[in-house]
Amino acid sequence: MSVLLDVNPWGAVETMSFDHATGNLTIARTTDIQAILDNNAELAAGFNKKGDWWPIASIPLEVLADWLKEYETETGRTIGSPFSDDEDWNKWCYGRLDSNEFLKLRTGHFRIGR
Repeated sequence: MSVLLDVNPWGAVETMSFDHATGNLTIARTTDIQAILDNNAELAAGFNKKGDWWPIASIPLEVLADWLKEYETETGRTIGSPFSDDEDWNKWCYGRLDSNEFLKLRTGHFRIGR
């Protein structure tokens, strides 16, 4: 049986379950990011590149946290925060956003990388 621990405004749900037979305690976190992906698609469909500023992407926090772990593992560097101003980290993220694998995170049809 699972017990609800937390629901945050970004769609993440944390649950806890305990297996009496094995004594294992499991805390699970799941996130439904479909609303973010739908919003990105809507923004991309109506994208109009006018002015100096426009949104480039909307990345769920869980995806960003996974990217940070992957980046730190690949490079051996510790950034600490996905919101860091580290130039190499930002270039790595831009490369991810330019890849077709993460196309649904972008809010416009253009290349982001520098």
